[in-house]
Order: sequence, then structure tokens, then C-alpha cells
Amino acid sequence: MKTDCQHSFTATASARMVARASAWAAGVLLPWGVFADSAPPRAEERRAAPPGPAFVHQPFYATNTGVVHGVSETSQADLVLIAGGYDSGFRNGMVCLVRNAEDEVVGEILLVEVRNECAAGVILELESGRVIEPGQAVVIKTVSF
Repeated sequence: MKTDCQHSFTATASARMVARASAWAAGVLLPWGVFADSAPPRAEERRAAPPGPAFVHQPFYATNTGVVHGVSETSQADLVLIAGGYDSGFRNGMVCLVRNAEDEVVGEILLVEVRNECAAGVILELESGRVIEPGQAVVIKTVSF
């Protein structure tokens, strides 16, 4: 059940949308959301607050990166838990590099389980004196010719 505050907010928002639609139909509202008698926004204003939902301005392709969420130590192997999965471009069997804040390679992991938004991998190789910690970047290992 909606409270009085929610009803008044909904009514106000609906009234604003109707007013904008009417202005748009009458030709006095321009595409960038201002009235025709005002000046168009400057380029820096358009870049600062792009119109539309946020997902429109995200990359179309997967980023191929993730972040270490944690390390689970087991008796068989240590699992690296990753925030970023299938949607980030990771697939089962991929070899990934773990990098620290200075962009130095900490180690390599093999992805053994990938889900939409998370993944897990076993540590293949760890640089001597290095530790995989939460917050470190995980990137897909690629070969350059």
C-alpha cells in the first residue's frame, strides 16, 4: 500500500511527464529536454549528464576484466573468487592473470566455474613473494604476435 508521500510523488512525476509530452508535441520542447526559447546546452553540460538510462552509456562488448573478491583455501587447492563472470567475458578453461595496483603480475589462474556475474579459478602459478588479495584485477591472458 502506498503512503500519502508516495501518492503525491507519483502524481507530481506524472504531471511533469504529461507537461513534457505536451510541450514536445507542440514543438516547444527540444530533444535535449529544454524549451525552445532557451539556449541549447553547452558541450560540457551534455557530457556531464547524458540523457537516458545509465546502461545505454556502458560498453557494448564485455570488458574481459574482473576483480578478486576473495581466496578460499581448501585442502585440495586454493580457489580465487572473482567478481565478474560470463557477462564480463570469462569462460570455463580460460587462463587469467591477476595484477596488483601497480599493474604487476601476481599470478595466473585457471577458471573452473563461470556464472553470469561471478567466477572461480584455481591458482596455476604464483610469483615468489606475492599474494593474491581481494581488490586485485583479473584479466584474460592473451598472446601477442
